[in-house]
Amino acid sequence: VSTQSTWDLKMEKFIGKDFQLNDGTPVTLEEIMEAKVVLLYFSGSWCPPCKGFKPTMKNFYKEVNKGCDPKKKNVEVVFVSCDNSEEEYDENIAEMAWPAIPFDDPRIADLEEDLDVESIPIVPLLRKDGSIAFDSVRQKIQTQGAKCFEELMKLSAPKQPHNIFQLTALHHFTRHTFINLCFM
Repeated sequence: VSTQSTWDLKMEKFIGKDFQLNDGTPVTLEEIMEAKVVLLYFSGSWCPPCKGFKPTMKNFYKEVNKGCDPKKKNVEVVFVSCDNSEEEYDENIAEMAWPAIPFDDPRIADLEEDLDVESIPIVPLLRKDGSIAFDSVRQKIQTQGAKCFEELMKLSAPKQPHNIFQLTALHHFTRHTFINLCFM
């Protein structure tokens, strides 16, 4: 009997379950999901904007996770390589402290297609249910650095279902606004 929660299964279907650090150490989806915020980081070593953004991303990751238990980080990043060769990938990941999808893994092409990645670097913000909370938080990280962490937490929070009172109020407002507009 599996004890995986529904969000684990949705996230696993979306990004997979096996990752690795730059030294080849395996990392599981469960370890990644211990973080408060999960980001994907699409980048390639051949890309000038990626080269320019990488130091900012590294600093953001370091600052946001400063003082955290290594098993329960504030932010976890999953590197999704857009490198052209395994050598480029190895050089790129050597400078990163976060997990990566292994080079040439079919998940990379699937994620690029699912997220309609047209340019890099791009940093999608994920919800724990495997949905995309924000297409790319690159600009937020670039301009605000670690200061944007609280906003990322809010953006990645699970969608809250509307309660019956909110729906009734919305229906009442919409119905009466529509009726008033018709008689103007």
